[in-house]
Amino acid sequence: MAESHDTVQRWTGGGVTAERDPAIRVASLRYFDAARGGARGASALGGELPAAGRLERRRLPGTAEPFALVWRSPSETWVLAGTPAPIDAVRRGLGATDDAWLVDQSGGIHGIHLAGKRASAVLQRLGSARSIPRVGEARTGRFADVAITVAGWSADEYLLLVERVYCDHVLDWIRETLADL
Repeated sequence: MAESHDTVQRWTGGGVTAERDPAIRVASLRYFDAARGGARGASALGGELPAAGRLERRRLPGTAEPFALVWRSPSETWVLAGTPAPIDAVRRGLGATDDAWLVDQSGGIHGIHLAGKRASAVLQRLGSARSIPRVGEARTGRFADVAITVAGWSADEYLLLVERVYCDHVLDWIRETLADL
């Protein structure tokens, strides 16, 4: 039976908590020229695009609305938010430009928070130590045999961004790993 994606789901084990976050929104800001197209979208959020491999947590200008920017490639940055406001700000900032595009992927990418002293050990069991980001970094690697972008949220906390069709598979791997801790 399929699990609901509309409620927070939480699993714990070995001092680590894994939690599916149904509220996270993900939009892909894509551009051919980061200096022109990408910068226009980023300036709507009060800053510049993150450097290669970086994660930047910010607040929407004029509000206390938190969001994050995750570098994905030289031509793509993800906007992560708990509400539509930051994504809407980028959309307005882009206007009618053909230098950049915003693709809302909220229905296709799910977020999983992994936190605790042994969170990195869970990630190592699921994939490769080289794919685990430090705080403020974002890396894409294979975990549970699936390509996942992982953001180093804080010292013992990670945000895994998983394609929707693989989310239950990854959560099953995490649950088994937590049970083994």
